[in-house]
Amino acid sequence: MLSKSLSTSEKRARLHAVTPLAEFAQALYPLLISHADDFGRESGDLFTVKHAIDPSSPRSAAEFAEALQALVLVGLIEWYQATDADGRARKVLQIIDFEPHQHGLHKRTTSKFPGSSGNFQIVPPQLNLTELNRTEQNRTEQNGTSTTRLAPRVSPDPHPKTARENVKVITRLIIAEVLPLGLTDDDLAEVTKARCAALRIPYDSGTVATALRAALGLRKRQRAHR
Repeated sequence: MLSKSLSTSEKRARLHAVTPLAEFAQALYPLLISHADDFGRESGDLFTVKHAIDPSSPRSAAEFAEALQALVLVGLIEWYQATDADGRARKVLQIIDFEPHQHGLHKRTTSKFPGSSGNFQIVPPQLNLTELNRTEQNRTEQNGTSTTRLAPRVSPDPHPKTARENVKVITRLIIAEVLPLGLTDDDLAEVTKARCAALRIPYDSGTVATALRAALGLRKRQRAHR
């Protein structure tokens, strides 16, 4: 069931403050609801979301990742990794406040997707909405416009360098924001490039490849010492 309250949802409206892909994220959200099971859960694997939830979309995997991150940031979904009953790690999407808008849930049995309680959250936690309101109001007063974007989660160098000089900056970005998404190797570079573009960090394919090798190497060494 899709509730009419979605049209006037404050969280849905906040997507415009979080991402330039707001309208895509708004269109994707009802499709996520329609594919969810009786517990509001579904596969969170990026390939599955792109090719099963909205297969006709021309959007890239990086843009799907950006839209899903935005939905998490405004508190419409959870995107996490958990272990199922068979011991397999699963990436899961959970619709927040799913049950109040559904009827007939007394007939449901068991979800094949594990819940998120106590498990590692793939993307950053929900923003403080009071602080978000204050940020929007301040920027509107300063700029005389109602359109604003949140500050990036990883700040680029205040004095942008050439692409080759940004390897360390991009490596930190990958570790903080890209690797936790659990993407395939093919998607890692595309998502990294999308984040660099959004943050206006100069990059090229060679720089991204070098930063990815450094980030993956660091993660491997960290796991070896655990």
